[in-house]
Amino acid sequence: ALIGLVVSYLSSIELRAYGAQSFIVDIVGLGVVRELGPMLAAILVAGRSGSSMTAQLGVMRLTQELDALTAMGISPTVRLVLPKVLALLITMPLLVVWTDALALAGGMVAAKAQLGLGFLYFLGALPGAVPLVNLWIGLGKGAVFGVLVGLTAGHF
Repeated sequence: ALIGLVVSYLSSIELRAYGAQSFIVDIVGLGVVRELGPMLAAILVAGRSGSSMTAQLGVMRLTQELDALTAMGISPTVRLVLPKVLALLITMPLLVVWTDALALAGGMVAAKAQLGLGFLYFLGALPGAVPLVNLWIGLGKGAVFGVLVGLTAGHF
């Protein structure tokens, strides 16, 4: 929520100088839905889940559990990494939606406080400012980021 609040606050200062207050919805909406939401979710997941996956595989390497799996004919990549990559592929778009919603809520609060734009105006102008294709692009980025985080964390 704070990223949307900061983007909205900083943009409102400049937009007020030019009398273009209504464009705050365009800036915050496009910036959050297409770029900041997926990137912020990816950074959070990489920091939390990616480091956890890497630590787990590191301990398994140290205690020779990966060698034991290989000796039994079980691929460690298929057994340990693939399920986590698939899980991130599914959950990252959901986290992107959650991140987008919270960041847009923060942007609405800042737009109300700085420019006096009502919540209903912000929500009403949002679909026109952010075409649906941008949401799909953001969700696709989230899925790709999830796969990349999983593959990077699972590299051993």
